Amino acid sequence: MSIQQVLSTLYQRGLTLDVDHDELLVSAGPEGIDADTLALVKQHKSELIALLHRLERCVAVPRAAFNHVPGYRAPATLAQQRMLFMEELAGDRSYYNMPAAFELHGPIDRTALRLAFCSLLASHDILRTTYLQEGGSHVQHVTALAQCDLEVLDLDGASAGDARLAAALADDAAYRFDLGREGPLRVRLIALEPERHVLSLNVHHICADGWSAQRILADLGAAYSAARVGMLPPCVPAEPGLQYADYAQWQAQWLGGSDYTKAADYWRDTLAGAPELHSLPTDFVRPQVLGVDGATIVRPLGAALSDALGRFGREAGTSAFVVFQSAYAALLARYSGETDIVFGTAAANRHPLAFLDTVGLFVNTVVLRLEVGDALGFAGLVRKAAALSEAAFRHQQFPFDALVDLLEPARSAGYGPLVQLMLVMQDRPTGPLLLDGVRVQELSQRQAVAKFDLALHVHPGTDGYALHWEYNTNLFEAATVDRMAADFSRLLAACMAAPEVAIGSLPLATPAVPLAPRTAAVAEVPVCVHQLVAEQAGRTPQHSAVRDVHGSLNYVELEQRASRVASGLLQRGVRVGQAVGVCMEKSCDLVVAMLAIYKSGAVYLPLDPHYPPERLGMMAGDANIALLVCGAGPLPNGLPDTLDIVALDTLVQAEELPLAQVATAAQAGAYVIYTSGSTGKPKGVLVTHANLFHSLRANAAAMAFRPGDVIPTIGSQAFGVSLLEMLLPLVSGGTVQIVSRSQVVDIQQLVAVTVDVTVLHAVPSLMRQWLETVAAQDQVRYRNLRLLLVGGESVPASLLAQLRRWRPALRVLALYGMTESTIVCASHDPDQLLNVNYAIGKPYAGIDFYVLNRHGQQQPPGVPGELHIGGVTVAAGYLNQPAMTAERFSAADVAGGARLYRTGDRVRLLASGDYEFLGRVDHQVSLRGARIELGEIETVATSVDGVLQAVAHVAELDSGEVTLVLYFTARAAGGDVLTTPIRARLAQRLPDYMRPSIIQRLDLFPLNPNGKVDRKRLPRPHVGSAREQPGTALEKRLAQMWGELLGLADLGVTDSFFELGGHSLMASKLTTRVRSEFGVGLPLTLLFSTPTIRACAAYLDAELAQRQATGLLAPALVDTSNLDELIL
Repeated sequence: MSIQQVLSTLYQRGLTLDVDHDELLVSAGPEGIDADTLALVKQHKSELIALLHRLERCVAVPRAAFNHVPGYRAPATLAQQRMLFMEELAGDRSYYNMPAAFELHGPIDRTALRLAFCSLLASHDILRTTYLQEGGSHVQHVTALAQCDLEVLDLDGASAGDARLAAALADDAAYRFDLGREGPLRVRLIALEPERHVLSLNVHHICADGWSAQRILADLGAAYSAARVGMLPPCVPAEPGLQYADYAQWQAQWLGGSDYTKAADYWRDTLAGAPELHSLPTDFVRPQVLGVDGATIVRPLGAALSDALGRFGREAGTSAFVVFQSAYAALLARYSGETDIVFGTAAANRHPLAFLDTVGLFVNTVVLRLEVGDALGFAGLVRKAAALSEAAFRHQQFPFDALVDLLEPARSAGYGPLVQLMLVMQDRPTGPLLLDGVRVQELSQRQAVAKFDLALHVHPGTDGYALHWEYNTNLFEAATVDRMAADFSRLLAACMAAPEVAIGSLPLATPAVPLAPRTAAVAEVPVCVHQLVAEQAGRTPQHSAVRDVHGSLNYVELEQRASRVASGLLQRGVRVGQAVGVCMEKSCDLVVAMLAIYKSGAVYLPLDPHYPPERLGMMAGDANIALLVCGAGPLPNGLPDTLDIVALDTLVQAEELPLAQVATAAQAGAYVIYTSGSTGKPKGVLVTHANLFHSLRANAAAMAFRPGDVIPTIGSQAFGVSLLEMLLPLVSGGTVQIVSRSQVVDIQQLVAVTVDVTVLHAVPSLMRQWLETVAAQDQVRYRNLRLLLVGGESVPASLLAQLRRWRPALRVLALYGMTESTIVCASHDPDQLLNVNYAIGKPYAGIDFYVLNRHGQQQPPGVPGELHIGGVTVAAGYLNQPAMTAERFSAADVAGGARLYRTGDRVRLLASGDYEFLGRVDHQVSLRGARIELGEIETVATSVDGVLQAVAHVAELDSGEVTLVLYFTARAAGGDVLTTPIRARLAQRLPDYMRPSIIQRLDLFPLNPNGKVDRKRLPRPHVGSAREQPGTALEKRLAQMWGELLGLADLGVTDSFFELGGHSLMASKLTTRVRSEFGVGLPLTLLFSTPTIRACAAYLDAELAQRQATGLLAPALVDTSNLDELIL
């Protein structure tokens, strides 16, 4: 007798049981307790206490007996309704099966086995129940007991590992029950040898849960024993006349009572503002309709760690489940970067106790919500989890589906409502199926499905716990889940060892192993860049070094002119380490001035003359420049009068001094570049000669720079990348092609002046404009071009695709870097990473990438975090900003105490060793409980042909509603037509909660002085108030149906069914009504993916027309003169 049957028996004998501090309290009626009953209680005391703990002291309540006449009907429970809905949504796939297989050794009495199954069906009405639709919802229809047949499959000679047996069991596990026509139990006996068989069982979850499965196996074994000796199988319900239909009726009554109201208040308060979708990173983009394909990875926890977990729980006065719950929440918090963690668990839910041993679907999903604070230790988290569990399980009888209807979360076919992650603590394994005279061995048998995104099933065993990680293969790769399982064990061990330490500070990932080992770039002793140019001049003195529209300089001319200017600087009193500003148009003389400053030992500060004078003055003053070098053209008006200004033409007239005596250390400052600051005031980044040396060496290697290469300098000289464009050719024997500002803004001039280059770099927006121009011209142009470099911002996939189409063999590199990392520090070939939104590649030699969480702990591969850069190119810091430097540049334990620069970029490490850019840390937002990375939306939007730039933004409407808005600019006039393809691409690549409600075209984005989008100046979104009314008769009829179901009028054809208040049950009712009226099914997947009247009408229109054309539909249903309308 199972412990459930014992408790049920005690209840039938009039006892009421409860538990108080592990003491069993027994109350009897006026007749008292007889000796046999008392002995039964004593014999099973410890098991009864454990069982009542699991049932959370549920009490016995009166129940109404159902009239169990043959063919009776009862309402389907909410859980059954959901399963039927999900089965319909899954199409021809069944994923609620509970398959089991047993290898039987010994003689089998097939007649007795058949009678045993007949007895099983006779005893449990739910096992012979079908499901019909009545009035828009499902009802249970209990069929009369029919002739029981035992299907036998002969696989004579097959072994346990035989492919034929494996295929047969796989077919059984994946069997698609037609629950409207057949019962939910399937049995097959597979004969291998005369005394060796496999018994394959498949029970649909709609009629049983794990608790019920134990009863089914026990009854089957008892019935088989009785049938073998000719006795009537003693298989009767736990209490005469009590069936699952009685529970369905009890639940329907409970839902209208006071206990329901109290439980509803608890769940409404507990889950207020909870995230509707987890932020766990996935390997694949979440599809619009998520399939159920799944797999399971099993990892043992180990005896030592299992024992430690048990001791910890006992010392904390709580259960192993609470400890696992806490550890699971901690893992999810670390992987997602969130603190508000929501997942589900399975509760036995045998409420009331009268149904303790009834076979049926009682198990309920209970939502657990834990706040995993940054500073919270594991011990504190366990205390919170214990209190949460106690409260949640007190209300476990509240049906999950009623909870969904109560809270009305957003509905999507791409993810389940409220919970997508699960933690299930399995029962300790009971004995296997027992059949008289037969040795029974359970075989591994399961469906390759996943009901949730990720579910952790904890199985206790003699050697410790076994962790079964079930995952959806549409979202995760096996390697990711395997790594997650290892990280869970590592984190759990750390929590056991240091339960008071903040969870965010505990080690999760294995120690970092730099992917780009510090090789030649580190071994080579750095020297100053002007020395490298001088050495190159010695090798190729007559080769062209730099050229502009006015002329050119070869290497020896460049060296001589720069040396004279350097002498002039020294004669003007410039000293080593002082900053010297250069404010002139881009030209050969700009390069001369830069090299001259290096030769003098000073620090180069480029100032773009097109910047506002106030900004130029601020930069010059902040850098405390000793001198401002200008060109022949006029200076901007409004510069401070205190500046010491000298023309380069004056400096070049100076008497040349011996510059060898100017000793500049490699660790000395080389240049200062000002970047925008969050306070509105630019900040100067000081880069050393050593930084610059290593950056040039690494980039030269990555780009295979060689003598003879020609590269234009296109961007502003005040940007860090201009240093790369000017110096990389000069230290490699190449040529710098100066492109003036006027030539850049005129695309035809830009093409004309760069037509002979071998390497070209541009930001994506300019690259696209350039490509459209040259692609429309003949292919003769750019014959020497071997390499395209694109970077500075996210590179749209559509641009990369255009480049491939233009010249498939041309090498393209997408660059990543910033001023603080000495320009470019990583790159990748887009052709090698085709399924990544925006990769930044692998770091160069001598540069290390670390993905860290808020506590400075390294994130595992695949898990997002903030990118920190270490190595030989990390800049010295911010000029005159010690506090800001300390904040962004700091020693890190994870890097062995080395300095790391905190980029503010959110990235993750891919399996290939490349890093994927996910957006800015400060551009993450939470909307309606879900975390949204705005950069991801922008990346997908800019992949649409014709979209120039996109910015996602959270805005507050006049109504006070906060919504997601996408602004975009178009490459051509009439860009408003891009709204539709943008919506289509977003729907294809992003879950619905990440899709903007409003998409608005702008002519130009407001920019700050550094050319970046100023989000504070974005316009208020335009919201149209007029709804598009139904046009065709079919649209009007569907609008009428929607209105009747939703209780609304004035519906537009583009309104979302679910945003208007629709839910899964309403969707099921709608599809039933459509099928009933039109004779054509409306797939639930369509309704979820495109929940508008227009989309549904278009589908039905096409289906009706096709069926009428092929004769499958009576012509009376369709007006053949206009297939767009139905005769209603």
